[in-house]
Amino acid sequence: MLFTSIDLPNLLFEMALFAILGLGFETVFTAVLDWKSDKRRFLMGYSSLWYLPLYALTPVFLHLATGSISELPIWMRGSIYAIVIFGVEYCGMLALRLLLGASPSEEGYQKSRWSIHGLIRLDYFPAFFLLGLAFEAVFRQLRFVVIFVALACTLTLGVGNTYAADSNTMPDLAISVEADKERLLRESQGILVEELDGEVIDEQNTDIAFNPASAVKILTAYATLKHFGPDFTFETKILVDGATDGSSFEGDIFFEGSDPFFNTASLQKVLTEFKKRGINIVDASLFVSPNFKFAGKAPGQKSANAVKGLFGGGKKRRAKTSRTVGVTVNLKSARVGTASAEAERLTVVQSETIRALTKDMLSRSDNGMAETFGNILGGPQSVAKICRADFAVTSHALSISTSSGLGVNRVSPKAMIAALRGFKQLLSGFKLKLEDALPIAGTDHGTIYKRFANSQLKGVLVGKTGTLVQTDKGASVLVGEMSTLLRGQVLFVVFQRGRNTSKLRLSQNKFLEELLAESGGPGFKYGV
Repeated sequence: MLFTSIDLPNLLFEMALFAILGLGFETVFTAVLDWKSDKRRFLMGYSSLWYLPLYALTPVFLHLATGSISELPIWMRGSIYAIVIFGVEYCGMLALRLLLGASPSEEGYQKSRWSIHGLIRLDYFPAFFLLGLAFEAVFRQLRFVVIFVALACTLTLGVGNTYAADSNTMPDLAISVEADKERLLRESQGILVEELDGEVIDEQNTDIAFNPASAVKILTAYATLKHFGPDFTFETKILVDGATDGSSFEGDIFFEGSDPFFNTASLQKVLTEFKKRGINIVDASLFVSPNFKFAGKAPGQKSANAVKGLFGGGKKRRAKTSRTVGVTVNLKSARVGTASAEAERLTVVQSETIRALTKDMLSRSDNGMAETFGNILGGPQSVAKICRADFAVTSHALSISTSSGLGVNRVSPKAMIAALRGFKQLLSGFKLKLEDALPIAGTDHGTIYKRFANSQLKGVLVGKTGTLVQTDKGASVLVGEMSTLLRGQVLFVVFQRGRNTSKLRLSQNKFLEELLAESGGPGFKYGV
């Protein structure tokens, strides 16, 4: 047996100890890490109870490895510990992603250029190096266990509620615990509900700027539709220069265009055109224009390589790409180049319309699409400038640093209501309605499909959700419009702070269901 020489009760105690220590160290680490972005300088650290099993594995590894690496230099031991921690974290975060849909750290990790698959961050190597050595020191000096346990417990007391105040440290405040909780709840959310004529139904902290999370995508969609119009499509010209022999083509293929959403579905259209012309085998060299983009890759050579890799990745991948049209493709090379004078046009591949693309972006809350649109418009600052001018709001009420809603952004409930009104007006000018851009609850697939599939709000609400787990200590958002029997269409904004996003979403649902009941029940259904 592997642990025959180890006292099992002692090992279990050590596992519990290191689980608590791990959460304590992580709380300190995140508090220091967020020092710069937290203007209030509260030094509020955080972690997740899901990480307890990962930290609990520490003594198991140390028991197995101490004898083998104890004589190695400190730099080598620390490096080994860091690599092991990376491996455990990668596997653990992947398991949580499969279990929960996303790991607790994923949002922050994905924004880092050092991230690998959003599961680990290589720039944390120094921290893991030191953490491994710290765990080693504790493991060797377990007689100080009581001190470390006391320290860890102290550090992790505030993890469950980052906004809770310790009444023992504020003896001069003449306020009860319940009153204090109520005050903190009020300060942690912003609400504004209005009828279309502007009459306010409910309001709370309407001038305070909150993190709107993915509701920022409404601003990006507005600026995009205003710039391009709903019927605009991106085009990619496909030209060929070569010879056809029966059902085979051999020569050069040219992709010219800057469609930011050109993908495998677009390639299918190219293959379909070959098929229409009776061509089943394509043996060619690929040339792309410098601004050509494929599947989100960098324009030019990297996108060319991505296309070639799709057809050069083995029989299974080639078959997967071309099986629906029955065309076999062999790309001998792929590079940036211009079409020859002899090249003839094969087809022009058009993207979906801007209306369809923005609806898809808002329905699925696609961060990549939002950032792409933002970059086309000149970046998030350009999006913000357009919205502030059109909605007549100040930079204090509307300020964004990303076009997707990731990171630190600020919008007040009043500014978001103004954005919804502006969005409705813009769409009306195109003879469109709000449901042509925002997803319909329980009907359109995306973030509000399952959430409202069995709710009385199904079909009578269009909106945009937003969720952040770590940034700004968490945020949960729901904004949009609801159809009611007595009040007609009602615009609403609910901004909430906190990491327990599941609980916050339930409170939002309850709030809107009660509002619907107070307004006479469901009105007309959207999309009907």
